[in-house]
Amino acid sequence: FAGHLPKEFGQELSIYQCIDDISQDPYSIKHGEKLEQESIAKSDFGLVTGTQLKRILQPHNQETHIAHNAVDISIFEKTLSADYDKPDEIKDVKTPIIGFTGNMDYLRMDYPLIKKVAEKHNDKTVVLVGPINSDEFYELGIDKMPNVITTGRKSIYDLPKYLKFMDVTMIPFLCNTLTKSIYPLKINEYLAAGRAVISTSFSEDIKGFSEVIYLADGHDEFLNLIDQAITENSSELEQKRFKVAQTNTWEARVEQFWELAENHLIKTGKLSPKAGAKLNGTA
Repeated sequence: FAGHLPKEFGQELSIYQCIDDISQDPYSIKHGEKLEQESIAKSDFGLVTGTQLKRILQPHNQETHIAHNAVDISIFEKTLSADYDKPDEIKDVKTPIIGFTGNMDYLRMDYPLIKKVAEKHNDKTVVLVGPINSDEFYELGIDKMPNVITTGRKSIYDLPKYLKFMDVTMIPFLCNTLTKSIYPLKINEYLAAGRAVISTSFSEDIKGFSEVIYLADGHDEFLNLIDQAITENSSELEQKRFKVAQTNTWEARVEQFWELAENHLIKTGKLSPKAGAKLNGTA
């Protein structure tokens, strides 16, 4: 909410980035929506992480572009190649593991669905890796369920050690106005790790992965897809998922960013086409 940097400061470009629909956050809605609209309107161009976010913000700046979240392949490919021992929290687990990695907040997570997963699949263990930032998790008694393990916050570099032993991963997001705009970081992390993924159909962007993940339209379908995903898994499918993640790296996003920046500078006469090519390492 810092607003925009006045042009008198001499910057070549002002760029506004949006990663969430802040109109759906109870705190941000007080002032954030109006400030965001002003900021992107006064920026040279905007960057958004999802298709729905572009629809929301493009009316305020026609130069609004999608730059999806991505993955550091060098971290998550270790899931497929490294010989890890089981982390302490799951070292005694003998059952198949249904896993989740990430922040468990009060806006995105479908906690009743998570509870149903643990209840229906009591022959499996649900492992939740990440901080829990919602009272609903405890109000529903998920923390007391015998086949649910929580690890708390972990470094991104430790995630492959947990993903290695997950038979299936999940994205149990609510389907609402907020999640309609989300392109989650974890989708490409899961795929780079070769993991089978089951997700609710919360956004247009997640549906774009339909060829390599399992999408559920409701709780019952989500619960039923878990056994299917575990049964169908294979090394061939792991490699197929990995190849999709390879097209969504941060390196690719950096190239996209510089192309957008250079094109805008060239269009406004602040950079010659030849200089732009040199800046992007193509000359």
